Amino acid sequence: MARVSMSFGARSLIYLFAFFPLFYLAYKFHIPDFGGKDYAHYHAMYLHPLDFSVADAPWVLRQIQAVIVNLLYEAGFDYDTDIAFSATGYERGVFFSALPVNYLSVTLTAALPPSSA
Repeated sequence: MARVSMSFGARSLIYLFAFFPLFYLAYKFHIPDFGGKDYAHYHAMYLHPLDFSVADAPWVLRQIQAVIVNLLYEAGFDYDTDIAFSATGYERGVFFSALPVNYLSVTLTAALPPSSA
């Protein structure tokens, strides 16, 4: 059986389109503190990246994502619409800035070629 080889760019586009509904639904309907308290740690890190006192391990070790999210948030990267958790005490702009970073990370990771082991 012959394997079809696709380029990284083609795989990335396929995953970008395939995962977009999940991105939209997560922004529109997700409540960060439902089912866990992880987002409280991330929210503090997103607002104060490279401040190792705002969260405990293992959350504080994820600083690359925190720096990128903070850059997007400080740049005003936001989509103003009604979302499910507007009254929970978290800033909507921080949550929206975190979503594209995570969305692109998952998409690009999924598009990586499989190992030939």
